[in-house]
Amino acid sequence: MMANSGKFISVTFALILLAAGCSKNESSPTESQSATPPLPSIVFKGPGNSANDPSLVLLRSYVANVNSFATTVAPLALSTPVQSGGTWEWTYINKTLTLLLTAATQTDGTYLWKLMFNGVDPVDGTTYDHWLGVDGTTSADGKTGSGKTYVRNKTQVSSEFNWATTNNILTGTLKPYINGIAFGQTVVVNNPDNSGELRVYTGSVLVYKAMWQTNGSGQWWSYDANGAQTSTGTWM
Repeated sequence: MMANSGKFISVTFALILLAAGCSKNESSPTESQSATPPLPSIVFKGPGNSANDPSLVLLRSYVANVNSFATTVAPLALSTPVQSGGTWEWTYINKTLTLLLTAATQTDGTYLWKLMFNGVDPVDGTTYDHWLGVDGTTSADGKTGSGKTYVRNKTQVSSEFNWATTNNILTGTLKPYINGIAFGQTVVVNNPDNSGELRVYTGSVLVYKAMWQTNGSGQWWSYDANGAQTSTGTWM
């Protein structure tokens, strides 16, 4: 996330809260878990190339940034959900802080997700009063969805993420926000044959693009604020 740690709820912040000494809720399901919603676990891949070419390092950082949103709730998979009707709850307690993830079944078969923070963050002392930090929706199979993170202790959007799988082609779009306004986006496309594409925009202007082949080789392009190409290169 392109977020100021003092103002925005970031994926790194959420992962620290989840991973630092979190204890598993010991409650057991009240009903059968056969239809438990799958936790969002979309993972985007860059070129399958281990070279340390500078263009690859930059590309990997962009892909990791996109992945950061979808992995926010991953640690909660260690918790056993409690089911009540069409709603499931995953709970983690980190000393004085409680995180509650809920998934509610919608009439169209999708799930509505909410991640709530309550208590005092033992890392930096921030107090939360049932604050909604992340929310979103996913399809029944988890292959399509969208979500938002929010500025810490506020209702203002910090970032937005959307993903979809069509004909086995996975596409994800991450939009960071400043003062409630999206100022660009990063788009990653993964094809079934392990080729792919990445595009980075500032506002609506394309400023960077990369495409890679099945064997991990590829090409990149950079553009100025007017969309004119400024440089290009390849990697093998």
